[in-house]
Amino acid sequence: MLDALYVRQSVERADSVSIESQLTICRFETKGNPYREYVDRGFSGKDTHRPGFEALIRDIRKGEIGRVIVYKLDRISRSLSDFSRILELFRENNVEFLSSTERFDTSVPMGRAMMSLCAVFAQLERETIQQRVADAYASRCRMGLYMGGKAPYGFRREDAVLHGISSARLFPIPEETEQIRRIYALYSDPRTSLGDLLRRFSVEQIPHLRGGSWNAARLSELLKNPVYARSNEAVRTFFEKQDAKVIGSPADFEKGNGCYLYHIDGGQELVSAPHEGIVEPSLWLACREKLLSRRHSASCSKGQSSWLTGKVKCAICGSAMVIVRSDTRWQRYFVCSAALQSKRSRCPGMNGTVYAKLLEDHLARKMKERLQSLLPNLKSPVCFQSLSLSQKKAVTDALIRRITVGDGTIAVFWNL
Repeated sequence: MLDALYVRQSVERADSVSIESQLTICRFETKGNPYREYVDRGFSGKDTHRPGFEALIRDIRKGEIGRVIVYKLDRISRSLSDFSRILELFRENNVEFLSSTERFDTSVPMGRAMMSLCAVFAQLERETIQQRVADAYASRCRMGLYMGGKAPYGFRREDAVLHGISSARLFPIPEETEQIRRIYALYSDPRTSLGDLLRRFSVEQIPHLRGGSWNAARLSELLKNPVYARSNEAVRTFFEKQDAKVIGSPADFEKGNGCYLYHIDGGQELVSAPHEGIVEPSLWLACREKLLSRRHSASCSKGQSSWLTGKVKCAICGSAMVIVRSDTRWQRYFVCSAALQSKRSRCPGMNGTVYAKLLEDHLARKMKERLQSLLPNLKSPVCFQSLSLSQKKAVTDALIRRITVGDGTIAVFWNL
């Protein structure tokens, strides 16, 4: 039976015991017995998902290991539940356990009890470290420090010392900020959607300067990010109404700086950033509120642009047809949602353009004819064109459902 030397180091620091030092100490405990080494470099002890440790467990279950030697108990695990399962696995496979620096003897009850007690403190230490890291992160966020990651579109990142702490600061990139201002200016038009922006960028061949292509998700994130807004009282008030916690005094948000929005402890916190904003606050707020209203409308009311939305499908692939808008005299037309996602104008095999107004008028006439054939003596007509969009949808749903079965019970009619 072999001795197994298991060593682990999560990060290399000057005050930590290196992998090589751990192995040296563990080798001394073998007393000349044959051994096998299992190493996990760069893995935390929060769980057991480590390649070296998993290989050790496999060899234990094969019956190849008679004793496991570690430098210290917490090299195995810092989780009490994981450690209890590991000890039970050792017992089932008649494997002894030795901690080189703590001298535990698993052959007697007192030794097992002491190991369990040490495992409790190992877990406590891990949870304390996690809390310290979370507290440090929150503190740095509230100081307005850049918390890492790729610089947002429109900015480059440069190292800087802020509040006596090594951090970073954002600086505008002229070519990208020009695009951002144009995006905000175009989207602020109430008639312009994200789809309209994408089609315009495609026609004008406006590239995403960091590679890839523009899409609705990228545009939406860009239009929501307060890093671009020149902050003022209105911006601060907007986020307060959105239940975000605003850090700092009102004067901090009157300097025209951008803002960082951090997610801390399950909530959002807004803080003034140390860089100048690039979009005027009124323009940023107009676009942000438009996005909120579009999201609310989409979640509360389906098919706001036509009373036929949800009832028209592509004859080629069967996908739903959706409304898109243009600056032409027709303004609205149906396109296949599958074709739209694949950046095509229509499915292969589909001829012509489905103009929404023409389709609505055509179906309205056909439904009128059908009603007149079923109920030739119907009186008291209701003007369909005078109804609201939601009323049109409700009437259409009822008509389609009842006309299909032809039961002659419809009590509504319209003049065109």
